[in-house]
Amino acid sequence: MIYVAFFIVALFSPFLFPWYYTAILATLSSGKYPFAALAVGIEFDVLYLPSRGSFIPLGTIIGGFVTALAFFIRYVMKTYVRRV
Repeated sequence: MIYVAFFIVALFSPFLFPWYYTAILATLSSGKYPFAALAVGIEFDVLYLPSRGSFIPLGTIIGGFVTALAFFIRYVMKTYVRRV
């Protein structure tokens, strides 16, 4: 239940909190829902899209990296840690 609360607060956090609180909440919620970090990263990029100039979607790139890291950590936990 706490992971659902982390996920919901992480989705609303770009509207309310600075980026580092958003990153912490997205990382915590990606423990249970790995695509949460990617969803928050895409939402962050859509909200703060620059009107001119080059656009590098850093939120999406970092969210994708955290999502991949969360899947890797879940794989390691299932494969190696539970056998001990």
